[in-house]
Amino acid sequence: SRQFHLHINGNMVLQNFDVIADANDSNTMTARTFKDVRPAADGKLHLRFQSSLVAKAFVNAIHLRPGLA
Repeated sequence: SRQFHLHINGNMVLQNFDVIADANDSNTMTARTFKDVRPAADGKLHLRFQSSLVAKAFVNAIHLRPGLA
């Protein structure tokens, strides 16, 4: 179990998320998509991964794409 919380610009978007459980296998990819994410007031995107007490969270890739206006 590698549970973690994900905060985007101070808002929790994932709580107790377990990457391995979500993928159903330790050798399988999983992905999450978040719509309507905008930069904070300072013009930056702030991502905070908060690990659980059991194990450290991990992320292999982050893909950012502009939305359609």
